[in-house]
Amino acid sequence: MRGELPRRLFHGFGSLAIAIAGLVVPDHLFLPLLIAAAVAFVGLDTARFFSRRVNRWFLRVFRVLMRDRETSRITGASYVVLGAVLAFLLYGNVVGAMAVSFLAVGDPVSGAIGGKWGGLLTRKKSLASSVGCLAVCLAVAAVFACGLGFPIGAAGIGAFFAAVVESLPLPVDDNLTIPVISGGAATLAQLLCAG
Repeated sequence: MRGELPRRLFHGFGSLAIAIAGLVVPDHLFLPLLIAAAVAFVGLDTARFFSRRVNRWFLRVFRVLMRDRETSRITGASYVVLGAVLAFLLYGNVVGAMAVSFLAVGDPVSGAIGGKWGGLLTRKKSLASSVGCLAVCLAVAAVFACGLGFPIGAAGIGAFFAAVVESLPLPVDDNLTIPVISGGAATLAQLLCAG
């Protein structure tokens, strides 16, 4: 796969920037800007399917950040922004930021480990990559528990679900499913612990 390191860094740092912005930028600015970014990313992705000129320009500029299959599909970056929008809208700023942070660190670490040690769980996923993903997601959970007072058990459940979702060969891009499902699991666990 061409350009995996630049792609992983772009997705990781981009996702982390979204998570941090969700915690520090006021809601009345952050959510509209995030939604506008999602519209722009998906709009540009869609436009390139209808215009060869737009697609040629897009591939010339962004090819180093794309997987081969993304040349004819919606890119992972669009799914990242869509997943972030859903996580922040559904779960609020703290859980949204935590869920997007799981994606920011868990997915690149899993990909780097899986690329080195191959697949034992599925054709493309390995036990080592899932353990690596879980370890860094648990570290994120600890940061949110210690730094923001989010319940550690609920954060840990969110981290666990992020690693599980990352390991599964789901038909929907994990850049969308990791924040949505891990955020939902953390929110549900938080509600159950409080009740």
